[in-house]
Amino acid sequence: MTQILRPVNQSMTTSDFRTEVLAAAAQVRSALAVALTACHVDPQKPQALGRQLRLDKSLAWKLARVVTDEDPLAAVCRLPGRAGAKLALSALSKGGASPHEVASVQQALDDLESCIERHCADRETLEMMLLNLMRHTGERHEHYRKSAFLGNAALFGVQARAQIALHVVAPSRKAAEKLDLATISGLYGLTRLRANTPWPVAHRRTIGDDGAAINGVPLDPIDPEGVRNVGAEGVPLMRRFCSPSLPEMLTAKSHDGTTRLLVGDSPLGLTGMVDCVVGWRSLGALSAKRSGQDQIGAHLTQINTPAEVLQLDLLIHRTMDFALHPELLAWSLLPGASIQPSTATGNPACPNIPLGAMVRMMQASTAQSDDIERYSMLIDEAVQSIGRVRDEFIVARVRLEYPPMPTMIAMRYPLPG
Repeated sequence: MTQILRPVNQSMTTSDFRTEVLAAAAQVRSALAVALTACHVDPQKPQALGRQLRLDKSLAWKLARVVTDEDPLAAVCRLPGRAGAKLALSALSKGGASPHEVASVQQALDDLESCIERHCADRETLEMMLLNLMRHTGERHEHYRKSAFLGNAALFGVQARAQIALHVVAPSRKAAEKLDLATISGLYGLTRLRANTPWPVAHRRTIGDDGAAINGVPLDPIDPEGVRNVGAEGVPLMRRFCSPSLPEMLTAKSHDGTTRLLVGDSPLGLTGMVDCVVGWRSLGALSAKRSGQDQIGAHLTQINTPAEVLQLDLLIHRTMDFALHPELLAWSLLPGASIQPSTATGNPACPNIPLGAMVRMMQASTAQSDDIERYSMLIDEAVQSIGRVRDEFIVARVRLEYPPMPTMIAMRYPLPG
């Protein structure tokens, strides 16, 4: 079947759409509440409602939530379809609601259906449009991200059990008003679903607020003995955290100064599954103060792999008060998008991606991971590479199931003057 998409009404704003849907939802909630009261049923008790009106549990629960849900937009998504609405109207009529009260519910539902048809054609599209307007949408966001994960894994021929990104920032012991940085990136359980699919495990770049590459920043391997000499720079593997037998490693450098570190081809399925972790540091090369166009500090994580979970940690030295409440931001890396952290916000060519995730703060001394084996050791390696111990740090953590791709995720904070 071919669906003909209607042209978008360019004059319709998000506010107009939200206002119309809210008005239609309020009308349904009000009419349904009156009808349920006439039937002497309590919407706070869905099971009793179902028994009294002789409705199945699912339909009774939906009717109850339409009336009682705190978020009226969420209530719209609970509404039964046409068949369920017909059963509900019949039950209300038999349960004691007057013909006028039942007709009011019917009219409210018809008005809502007209609103849906005008703006989005069907309920599924309506739910996606409402997703970014509702207050509590974590589960729905995850539902769509999981669907995208499965589709991307099949299309790209690769998937990972977990992606990690561990960033460490501290005042430099080498130079005044400079920063010491360490970065660890990796894929765990990287599995090929199709042959001939070399895959990037990390992207290495240093950029300013304007997105231009900052040249001359030394990036030293955290584990010098683990470097796989491929190309001029080599691949800074952290061998203790990688699979004993890794495929061929590759590097590729692009015109924007990005170096991609790739895992070469390997056998299909579980027999070729690998863990690959890389890490590097930079001592005293970047300023801890605002200067010129550079106003923010941002630690970037690029998501290009279908992964079941992302664990993103930013370890912030306790003395850096200005960085202890980092902002989480994600944006699309589709063609034409920007990679710079400052102009990503509000850039129409670089749309923000809602994650439905929160930044959790914790003590580095007790930070663990249920997703990554020996993660405590990984933290120790990272902080020791810049001459620190973990007790000196606070961890800002984001754990996200089925991270969307291709995206850039940033933890950022304003630099002091």
